[in-house]
Amino acid sequence: MNIVTNAFDAEQGLAGGAAINVTIKTGGNDFHGVGWGYDTNSRFQSRTFFQPTNQAKIPKNILAQFGYAVSGPIILPRFGEGGKSTWNGKNKLFFFTDLERTTQRNAAGTTRTIAPASLRPDANGNVSFAGTGATIFDPASNPDPRLRTPFPGNIIPASRIDIAALELIKRLPLPTGPGFTNNFASTGVASFNRTNIDTKINYVSNKLTMWGRYSRSPTLIIDPPIFGEIGGGALNGGQLGTAPGLINVVGVGGTYTFSPTVVLDGNIGYTRQRLGAEAFDVNTPFGLTVLKIPGTNGPDRLQGGYPFFNITGWNNLGNDNTGNPFLFRDNQYVAAANLSWVKGAHSFRFGADYLNPRINHFQPQGAAFQTVRGSFQFSGTATALEACNAANTGTDVCAKPGASQSVAAASAFNAWAAFLLGLPSGAGKADQLRNPNSVWWKQYALYARDHWQIGRKLTLTYGLRWEWFPVPRKDHTGINRFDPATGQVITGGLSGLPLNGGATSGPGLFLPRVGIAYRYNDKTVIRGGYGQSSDPRPFQDVRNAYPIVNIWSMASLSFNGLSGTSGFIPVTTLRQGLINTSTPPDLSKGTIPLPPNTGTTTFPKTPMRGRIHSFNFFIERQLPAKFAAQVGYVGTRAVGQMGFININASAPGTSDAGRPLIGFGINADINSIQPYATTTYDGLQALVTRRWASSLFGVAYTWSKTLNFADNDGGPRIQYLPAKQLNRGPASYDRTHNLQSYLVYDLPFGKGQRWAKEGLASKIFGGFQVSGVMSIMSGIPFYVVQNTAPALLARGSGQVPNQVNPTIRILGGIGTPTQRGAAGGPWFDNTVLGGPAIFGVTCTSNCSWALENGARFGSAGRNNLRGPGFFETDMSIFRTFSISEKVKFQLRAEALNATNHANFNLPDANVNSTTFGYITSTYGANQSRQWRFGARLSF
Repeated sequence: MNIVTNAFDAEQGLAGGAAINVTIKTGGNDFHGVGWGYDTNSRFQSRTFFQPTNQAKIPKNILAQFGYAVSGPIILPRFGEGGKSTWNGKNKLFFFTDLERTTQRNAAGTTRTIAPASLRPDANGNVSFAGTGATIFDPASNPDPRLRTPFPGNIIPASRIDIAALELIKRLPLPTGPGFTNNFASTGVASFNRTNIDTKINYVSNKLTMWGRYSRSPTLIIDPPIFGEIGGGALNGGQLGTAPGLINVVGVGGTYTFSPTVVLDGNIGYTRQRLGAEAFDVNTPFGLTVLKIPGTNGPDRLQGGYPFFNITGWNNLGNDNTGNPFLFRDNQYVAAANLSWVKGAHSFRFGADYLNPRINHFQPQGAAFQTVRGSFQFSGTATALEACNAANTGTDVCAKPGASQSVAAASAFNAWAAFLLGLPSGAGKADQLRNPNSVWWKQYALYARDHWQIGRKLTLTYGLRWEWFPVPRKDHTGINRFDPATGQVITGGLSGLPLNGGATSGPGLFLPRVGIAYRYNDKTVIRGGYGQSSDPRPFQDVRNAYPIVNIWSMASLSFNGLSGTSGFIPVTTLRQGLINTSTPPDLSKGTIPLPPNTGTTTFPKTPMRGRIHSFNFFIERQLPAKFAAQVGYVGTRAVGQMGFININASAPGTSDAGRPLIGFGINADINSIQPYATTTYDGLQALVTRRWASSLFGVAYTWSKTLNFADNDGGPRIQYLPAKQLNRGPASYDRTHNLQSYLVYDLPFGKGQRWAKEGLASKIFGGFQVSGVMSIMSGIPFYVVQNTAPALLARGSGQVPNQVNPTIRILGGIGTPTQRGAAGGPWFDNTVLGGPAIFGVTCTSNCSWALENGARFGSAGRNNLRGPGFFETDMSIFRTFSISEKVKFQLRAEALNATNHANFNLPDANVNSTTFGYITSTYGANQSRQWRFGARLSF
């Protein structure tokens, strides 16, 4: 494996952060083999920091890995009379094959809130809300929600309960505990299975070497539902149901030597990736056949299963995963060719790269609520009373006796009542109008590089690379692209339009690379380099562009003679079901208008990719006592980095009227993938190593800072472009200090060592090796935010609180009072003016934070606070037994997080939360000490 992260050689490209080249092993003239098995079992795991003291056992988690690898010359049978019966490929034809199986079984559990038996139909089919403290108003008692009257006795009669609610309640398990909240404990076992198989054949001759490989990796993940048949979410937090996968990779390559100074090499490859996930109920259209809700399940099998029911204050019912089901059928074609030519002190290399990914997906998503099966929200306002307020006071209704002037807000019990009545406050669906939803794109590159040995001490490597990313297309048409100049969606390849929809990607980018190495003396080398790379972000982000994926919410129907202009009027009933009143798009047209309230993704007519500038300077020095050291500076500037930018975001206080595209009637977010900002990285890096015999020691330290506007592929919180600078701050993955150390040490006992070289002592004490890795890192930053206030009215953007105190104290508390009693406390000063009570405490003066309730974004800086640091030590001990000169057997014991040090997640950073400022969970793959045991046999 070869990994380059800065100032690539000209041969490396079509990548931004790192160029990684992985090579499968090759066979040789001798047969070699190895078999291994490793086991990690929670039976040997230590308790985690927040594990309840009354929980006697560590939840089950068993991870097993086992496999083998064999290589050698290929031996084939001979046919015909006389001579040897087999042909031996020694010096000519070799093979390598391996197989590794990974299985994991882990106990999953969660505590959720469901309706107790008292809120379910009794023997007569009625539901009483006595003892809840909530008043359930009958939405049919008066057309006006301000004049509703309660159900007699606070009881919903059986005749009013919707059939869908009855069917769901029949399948909903009863609580496992008392009360109205956190009353249901669900447990189960999630499983993961993966098999990796590789086969490679190599042919060698005087001038030609060739290889061919095939790899196969089937996987299966199973995540059980929380409530059994009616879902409620995945118990282990993944994709509900089964998630099978299969990856096939095939490749061939070769090298031809024309002369000792001219060599040609090349390779081609193909990858087929089929990944999917579907709930256990996908084969039955439960929404139509059992719940009898019109408009839910569609004709495709993948549209089957239970719809999504979101009931405020209670756990979701049905399949609530907006990305489930999905089916990915992705293909990727790659090719590369290189010509090497050595001429005197110059070593020239020329080449070309080709990459052609083709994604073909079924996954109708793009919103936080709508699913392909249909989705319904029950807020409780349908069974609550609307109060008279400044907006309607003085009307005839509010002047009437009995009109409510002040009422309690809708509660979770009102929401449950609305669900029983089948009166949702929101309803919608995600439709994929073409299957598969595809994006196909290509990437081309050419390069030339010279490695020039100028003198005995000085080497110069320089080159130029050209990369081009043409506009993508779909499988049967061109790409869909929203055009902000016309307010229309353009579909390339239709109605006489070109496949690129009129978009052009320009002539590509020319990217210079240069590196220098100077040998100051026999013990000192100075190195430096500079290179440019193009932003490699793929075009798959436009997969869900309208109209292929149509996310819609229901326009309000009439109820009791009133339309749903008020939030207290349901948008539909479960008996009426889902009705999309908008006209479906005509996919045969080259231009399609964007419907009201519909957003989409797009890219500019001339997408210009940013450049990533990388540079470094290092001094390497051989030190006494077999030590070696290097120290240097590494920098990166990603200029014009591509990101999701909402080109229809409005200024604070302007609402939809301030959207730039409102002139076309477009009042939704339009996220464009385009150059947005700059990411900078500056780091001081140092490394000290020592090698002796078969042992190794090293310490690496980095002092660095990364600044950006948004992380990875995400968009900034504040999308209004004139306020762009408010998003600049440390990257969420930035760690100022990073210290890593490692040790591999053969104990000096046994044959060939310093002590106990022979006899019984050698057999007892020989063959031991110890190793360890220690990581110490400073904390990562986090962003203090708030729920967007109604007065902000900046469409497309979020909001942050005001930071009143210029310096926020870090208090260092871990855990809440609920988790740790008096030992719990906030990580930082979490006093908020106007915020909720936090464990019974509210702040009214001298607060460090204040809610921003106006038409302003807020003053809190992005990522200006940091969480806890990170410390972990992994240790291992190996014992190798020499069964014979060529056969070795090894036993291994590894302690991951050997000191059982707890590392913590970031604190709750939302000022509207009742746990604001508190750290409530641990961080990392090894949240407590785990032991892994293994055995390995090699020959």
